[in-house]
Amino acid sequence: MKKVLSIILSLIIFTLSLSAGISAFAADTAVKYEAQKKQHNAQAATFNYNGDKTVKLIYNFKSDNYKVYYSPKLTKKGTAICSVSDITSLYIKGNYVYYADSSKGGIYRRRTDGKKVKKIISFKKNKYIVRFIISGSRLIYNLYEFTQDEAYLKTRLYVSDVKGSEKKLIAKNVKSDFYTYKNMLYFIKGKELMRYDFKEGELKRRYVGLDLTGAELAGMENNILYVNYIKGDLDNICNFYRADVEKQKYWKYESVEVKAPIHNAAICENKPYIVTGTSPVTEFAAVRGDRADYKSYKKKYTAGGDSLGFLKNSIVLDNQIYSESRDDFVFNKYVVMVK
Repeated sequence: MKKVLSIILSLIIFTLSLSAGISAFAADTAVKYEAQKKQHNAQAATFNYNGDKTVKLIYNFKSDNYKVYYSPKLTKKGTAICSVSDITSLYIKGNYVYYADSSKGGIYRRRTDGKKVKKIISFKKNKYIVRFIISGSRLIYNLYEFTQDEAYLKTRLYVSDVKGSEKKLIAKNVKSDFYTYKNMLYFIKGKELMRYDFKEGELKRRYVGLDLTGAELAGMENNILYVNYIKGDLDNICNFYRADVEKQKYWKYESVEVKAPIHNAAICENKPYIVTGTSPVTEFAAVRGDRADYKSYKKKYTAGGDSLGFLKNSIVLDNQIYSESRDDFVFNKYVVMVK
């Protein structure tokens, strides 16, 4: 059941996208970009970083679970510090790694050496799948509830401090990713863009003139939210929009159609990228005009791979290879696609 729930949830919210910082902006704006990239990486559920320190989630075929690895460098696999039952958000803050485990019913904090583990949020075991981000001193997490027949029921989006105290319900039935900018939290609910004011404790609609039914948040860059619609008979068409959350308006700036299903969309330095195909046999492409450029990247990594996150203005991919002995695709290494 845990694997099925993970797959279901990944189809709902496993969107991997956030723009890297643009050097022309001021240093304080670049810091905001860096914080928003880390938000995205936590939602990507497989990768997060603090300086050169990285934490990664890797599926273990033998034990049928996921292992959380800590490494002082992105290019090294690192050391497994714990196991979890399903896909989890990851975050590094100081010398601690934050992760969730639905089979144990909690969000945990553990030191990067694997010691001193502490449960900071508790919920019923094997009932929820969790996505969370950490923004400053806040822990923002979404509990996805399923029936015993693995049908989606509802979600509850909460905020607390990083110790799990002062818990407060923000909204119900939020399926999108969520991003913070200044003192606000942004997410999609139904067809609306919503904004939660942490200081005032108020939730309001943020009208941008765009029907967001079926849309996903593909990331945030300063006050610009990136929105993408994946549609078509094969889920093979992706339309990208920019939404200015302060001016409350949007622009359509790119659209691409390909011959395979699109299951991930990423934006780096204002440029869209997609992952197509059926996982784990996927291909990475840059969107150039209305075309998908696959050729420029095939030489840089073997077949397979998903965009996982962003590090130092680069897109980070996982690299999977086929193993004849296992008769399956297995994790090989991480690749940084410098942009």
